[in-house]
Amino acid sequence: IKLVLRFRSLKYPMIFFSAKTSDLLVDVFNNNIYSSKTSKRVNYSIIFLIVIATLEIILGTEHGLVDVYPLLDVIYYTTSIIFLVEIVLRFIISKRINPKYGGLRGKFSFATEFYNLIDIISILPFILGFVGIELFPFLKALRVFRILKIMRYLPSVGLLQDSIKNRRNELIISLQLIFILAI
Repeated sequence: IKLVLRFRSLKYPMIFFSAKTSDLLVDVFNNNIYSSKTSKRVNYSIIFLIVIATLEIILGTEHGLVDVYPLLDVIYYTTSIIFLVEIVLRFIISKRINPKYGGLRGKFSFATEFYNLIDIISILPFILGFVGIELFPFLKALRVFRILKIMRYLPSVGLLQDSIKNRRNELIISLQLIFILAI
């Protein structure tokens, strides 16, 4: 009980990190890739790992590359562990990034945001496989969602999202019209 009370009284409740490390993590994971050199390096490394993980998924479906499968397994486990650590760190520091992510509701809100949901869905096959739950091959396809993680780091995607949001009604009507014409 004392630990819980002390945890709540801390200005920055980071059990595992010093204030300096916590500040560094906030800088890296605040969704601003250009906030510092460290942030830029870490986020570009994550983008590189996303590309490597995507290539691993694509090459893993090619039956003629059986000799490369052990290397693909190493890539899969390495990138999955790194992405899992990234998700856990983002979850831990979420309240520091935005105070609305404090408390249980805040953590749930954080976990259900679009990019965080993509992160969770893309890592889910690894976690379930690690625990020993056998996955159907089509569930392993959830790993493809990793490519969507790259959208978090591209400013142009933000512009596209804003455009879609601003013209949402027109796009819905157009898609409905296309669907009706296709039938």
